Amino acid sequence: KKYGKAERIWVMDRGMVSEKNLKFLREHEGSYILGTPKAMLRQFEQHLTDKGWLEVQGGVEVKRVPAPEGDETFILARSADRREKEKAMHDRFVERMENQLKKLQVGAESGRLKEESVAHQRWGRLKERYWRASPGFEVKIAALPNPLSKARLSITWTRNPRWGEWNALSEGCYLLRTNLNDI
Repeated sequence: KKYGKAERIWVMDRGMVSEKNLKFLREHEGSYILGTPKAMLRQFEQHLTDKGWLEVQGGVEVKRVPAPEGDETFILARSADRREKEKAMHDRFVERMENQLKKLQVGAESGRLKEESVAHQRWGRLKERYWRASPGFEVKIAALPNPLSKARLSITWTRNPRWGEWNALSEGCYLLRTNLNDI
């Protein structure tokens, strides 16, 4: 059944949005408000820092950004409560990642972890387990050329400041897209 614009508005979260679904909505002239993948938020980084946010309810702000083609509008939304929740989650994952990296480093220093390939495997498992925090770390694993103690490997890491800046900026933010340009 074909619905007119005034009769039905499709609302989908970002887990349901695909090019196939968008094509269907456009072909059936459906009106929609859709969540977008979190990664798409990166394209709107400059708009996150700009002024012009409108508070629509306590702790929730939005900003309209026209699409380059003009047939859609993107809506940036941010929530203070959601920001606090995401910040706590990120902090928890970073803390766990650091603790695990310290254990990996201690294993290498004590000589229990001797093989570079095994160390890389363990780092890979840590990245998989703490995928939210892993981009925040740059890890270097190297065999020591002339070991003077039991240690055969060097494991060092640094924090990626750009990752932390992006998290601080994007925590609590969402990006919606709609073809309802006249509201």
